[in-house]
Amino acid sequence: MSKLLLNLRNVPDDEADDVRAMLDAKRITYYETPPSFWGVSSGGIWVTEDADFADAKRALDDYEQQRSARQISGRRRSRNVSRHGCLIPWPAKTVFHCFWSCETSIFTVTSVGEV
Repeated sequence: MSKLLLNLRNVPDDEADDVRAMLDAKRITYYETPPSFWGVSSGGIWVTEDADFADAKRALDDYEQQRSARQISGRRRSRNVSRHGCLIPWPAKTVFHCFWSCETSIFTVTSVGEV
């Protein structure tokens, strides 16, 4: 009997593609149901064999942890980069701190004040 592995509601296309590729790489048979026309059902990825479901669930959990870690590190990195691509020592106490790590902008600071 088939079991639902992943409900596709609010799942980005790249994540669904990654899950499909992961299942293909592990040779786990699955099928996909499309979303309904009226939006009652959002579709899903179903594992066809009960014996494969535990392996698929474990692999999905590992994938979600890795994806979450990548997104968190990406947010931290983007939050600490100015529009010029310079790292900002966070939290920046003054305007001078914002320009400290960018050699091209270090001499453009004319006043130091709270950010």
